[in-house]
Amino acid sequence: MRRALLLCVLVAGCSSATAVNLTIQLGGDVAARQSELATLGLHVDGDIAPFDRNVDVHGKFGSGRETLQYLPKVKSGTLDFTVTLSDEAAGPIGRGMASIPLKANGAVALTIPIGSDGSDGGAEDLAAADLSPAPDVAMPACAGIQVSTLAGTGAAGYMDGAGNVAQFQMLEGITVDASGTLYAAEATHVRKILADGTVSTFSSGTYIQARRVSRANIAAEWHVADSANDQVYRVPSTGGAPLMDLVQGGVITVTDNPGDGKSYIWDTQTCKIQTTNASNMLITYSGAGCGLMDGAAGTAQFVSVPDLIFDSAGILWVADQYRIRRVAGDGSVTTIAGSTQGSTDGTGTAAQFQGPLGITVDNATHNLYVTDGTTIRMVTPAGAVTTIVGTSSGFVDGTGCVAKFGALKGVAYFAGALYAVDVERVRKIVLP
Repeated sequence: MRRALLLCVLVAGCSSATAVNLTIQLGGDVAARQSELATLGLHVDGDIAPFDRNVDVHGKFGSGRETLQYLPKVKSGTLDFTVTLSDEAAGPIGRGMASIPLKANGAVALTIPIGSDGSDGGAEDLAAADLSPAPDVAMPACAGIQVSTLAGTGAAGYMDGAGNVAQFQMLEGITVDASGTLYAAEATHVRKILADGTVSTFSSGTYIQARRVSRANIAAEWHVADSANDQVYRVPSTGGAPLMDLVQGGVITVTDNPGDGKSYIWDTQTCKIQTTNASNMLITYSGAGCGLMDGAAGTAQFVSVPDLIFDSAGILWVADQYRIRRVAGDGSVTTIAGSTQGSTDGTGTAAQFQGPLGITVDNATHNLYVTDGTTIRMVTPAGAVTTIVGTSSGFVDGTGCVAKFGALKGVAYFAGALYAVDVERVRKIVLP
C-alpha cells in the first residue's frame, strides 16, 4: 500500500522579488500531467517574494523518483532548493538541498527520490547527493500564458470604479486604442477601461443593446453597433451621447478599415457585408445572400457573422458560424479554417469551432485570435488552428494550463496581450 507523503519545497536564492510559477511533473504526456496538476491542486501562481515560499504538495507517490519542474519568469541566476519529505502520520523522513541555474529558454527541473518501497512503507533519507538536476523538459506552451481579471466582478450591474468593484451589464464587444485604453460595449453604455482596470462611462444615451465598438479614422470618432435599434452610432472622440450614423436592418457588428476610413457592417437580413459610398449610402462590399459559398464578392455567401476585423494589410477577417473566412480587398471570400461544429485543432477544414463570437488580429505576426465558447484559439494566416488557453467552463485565473473562462465574447489584441469579454468581466491574457 502506498504511503501518503507530504512533499514540502522551499525555494530561495534570487535577490529580486519576481513572479514565479510552480508545477510538478508526474510523468506521462503533457495532458496527463496537466490533469494531475489540476486534480492535486499543485499549481502555484503569484508573487513569490523575495523568492522564498513554502509550497505544500499533498499526493500519493510510489517508489522511484519524481521530477519537480519550475517555470520561472526570471531567466538568470540560480534557484536553491530545500526539499523535505514527510509522512503525513510519522512526520519528516528526509531532507536535501540543491542549487540549479536558471536558463534563458524556460523550465528548470529537479529530480527527487520518493520512497524506496511503497509496499512496506519504507522511505530513504534525502541527502544533497540525492537531489540532482533533471534532464531538460519542454515547458508546456500553456505555462507561458498568464490570465487575470482586469475588471468586473462577474455580477451583472452598472458601477464605475476600480477593476475589482466595477460591474457591467450585458457586456459584449471590446476594442482598444493606440495607447492601450479599452472600450467595451454593453447594453446601454460604452465603458472605458484603463490599463489598471479602472472603469468609467465613455458614452450613454439611446443604446438598447450595444454589441460592438470600433475606432473610426475620420475625426478619431467611434462607431457603435446597436443590434436592438438596428443602428450604427457615431460617438465623438471625447465620448458623450451617440449621434446617428448608418441605419440598416439587422446590424450585429461593425468594424472600420484603417485603409479607406469606412465602416463595414454585417447585415443579418441580407447576409451581406456592407459599407458606404461617397454619399454615405450603404453598398454591398461582399456577399450575395445566406450560405457558405466562397468566391467572388458577387457570388460569395455568409450565414452568421458575430464579429469581423481588418488587419493592417486591408484584409477583412470574418468569424462566420463555425468558420474563419478571409475577405480580400476586392471582396472575394476564402474560408481558411473550420468546417462543422466541434473543438478540433488542425489546419483548414480539419479544424472545428464551437461557434466563434470574437476575432482580433496581431498585425506583427498576422495571427488571428478567436474566442470560441470557453477557449481562445489561435489561427495562422495559413489556417492552422491551435487552442492556446481554456478548457471547460469556469472562472479561474492563473497560467494558461489552469485558467478557465465562462462564456467568451468580444476580444481585442494589444502589445502582446488579449483582452476578452467573459460573463460581465474583462479578462487579460498575456501571451508568451
